[in-house]
Amino acid sequence: MNINHLPNWAIGLLLAISFLTSCKKDFDDTAPGQQVAVAKLDTGSHGILEGIVLKKGIVKEGRFRGKAVTYEEIDGKAFFQGDILLTAEDLAPADTSKDDKNARVKGAGTGNKDYRWLDFKIPYEIGPGLNNTAITSAIAGWESRTPIRFVVRTNEVDYIRFEASTSNSSPVGRQGNGKQIIELASINSVGIIMHEIGHAIGLRHEQTRPDRNQFIVYNPQNVQPGKEHNFKIYDDTFGLGPFDFNSIMLYSSFDFAKTHPDGSVKPVLTRKDATNSTWTAQRTQLSDGDVATVLSLYSNIYVVQNNNLYSVSPEGGQYWTNLGAGWAGASKTIAEDDRYIWLIYKGKLWRTDRFSGNYQKMGNGDWTGAVGITGKDPQGNMYAQAGDHLWKIFPNGNFTHLPIPGGGTWKGTQALYYLNGSLWVIWKNGHIFKVNTTTGSYKEMVGGWGDVKGMTGVRRSATNLYIINGSDLYKFDTNTGQRTFLKTGYFNTTAMTGVGGRLYIASDGWLHKTDENGNKIWAERGYSGVTSMGATHFSGLFD
Repeated sequence: MNINHLPNWAIGLLLAISFLTSCKKDFDDTAPGQQVAVAKLDTGSHGILEGIVLKKGIVKEGRFRGKAVTYEEIDGKAFFQGDILLTAEDLAPADTSKDDKNARVKGAGTGNKDYRWLDFKIPYEIGPGLNNTAITSAIAGWESRTPIRFVVRTNEVDYIRFEASTSNSSPVGRQGNGKQIIELASINSVGIIMHEIGHAIGLRHEQTRPDRNQFIVYNPQNVQPGKEHNFKIYDDTFGLGPFDFNSIMLYSSFDFAKTHPDGSVKPVLTRKDATNSTWTAQRTQLSDGDVATVLSLYSNIYVVQNNNLYSVSPEGGQYWTNLGAGWAGASKTIAEDDRYIWLIYKGKLWRTDRFSGNYQKMGNGDWTGAVGITGKDPQGNMYAQAGDHLWKIFPNGNFTHLPIPGGGTWKGTQALYYLNGSLWVIWKNGHIFKVNTTTGSYKEMVGGWGDVKGMTGVRRSATNLYIINGSDLYKFDTNTGQRTFLKTGYFNTTAMTGVGGRLYIASDGWLHKTDENGNKIWAERGYSGVTSMGATHFSGLFD
């Protein structure tokens, strides 16, 4: 399988597996920062240090959303990688038992916290003493190429506020605890403001990718003393595609450079090629990699179309990201598991990172002929049908078949879906079966489903299933067994999924988004050849 990895660095792991805890006390043991000489930047540089007087801080160890990090405490604030402002909720003590993405610390905050902005909207305020035109221009740069929208705050609880400061900094992603500050010293630089907005959306720095040293030479001897920690590599900064020298999240070659005794200022970062050249950080527009990362981060619909796996934004089918080639023939449904999606391909079970496109074969089962794989139950188990059996798939990829009381076979399953405590199966006889996921016992319900193209739910706790039979869309009440006709005209449907009270249907080369009554919200061309679909849930956004 030839998967082309998405050039995707930098997510602050804003998802369900990325969360952390709060400190038990504020930063109350920090001495006031002392000013040090400002580094001379390369001509025309627009690095994050433009116009800033650097200060000495106290270098400390801590944990940022479950990962061990080195940060610097300056004037009572914690700075990570120079301009990422760590909040007390983000930061945990360094003496956690192990480096674990799912670690909890005593007195910790909410697990499975979602750091995305809800409904793709970021409410904002602009404080006094700033260049409003520069800020609105920076906002326009993000809105022109992504589904992120900025709205002037009225009464929203969570919002960003731009404030004049002595530094350029921002937290990573939506903190979820009210106002969060984007600090601006370079009030006239549209590019720097775009960079800090990138952090607020959820992005990290390009130069901290784990593969950085394949593309960049790091020269620690040229770094200002005490600032070396800003160039550490972190393995949770994803980006296994080509290094993006055009990223708006990339440092300049001379950021944090020191002045040598002879008065020279030498680069901290240079290209690892024959030129060994420097660069001025790109600060005028988003790169294609920046856009792809945000689209991947804020997408939750997944489709296999022809040979490629794509993530699609629920804000519109025109916002999509290619996660890699080589998936032709994947099973009809795709399972969601927080950061990962699961597919059955060529008789094997694959877990795929939905940001980078990285994939891993799970277990040694033979899944030949599987219809698809369901979303997870509260214990993280998923379900599939292959061969004669229904199978429970554990989070580690191991599996066991559900017994069939009285014998028999599930061969011939048309569709299956896990919903609200039960596994729902439409068999070849056209009947729906409610299956107990522990005992395998089942209850046969209403029939008449002879030509099923897809079955899905739209909310985790809902009682309705949605089924396309032939070209007709139905709603099926799992409590009463009643089915209700909603719409017709879904000819040649090849796949469907649902999430957040919405249906997504691939039909006749279109991707349709509808509400729970089948009313069209939008439809986009260009989706012929779709064979598989799935969706992931964002807390508060899609459930």
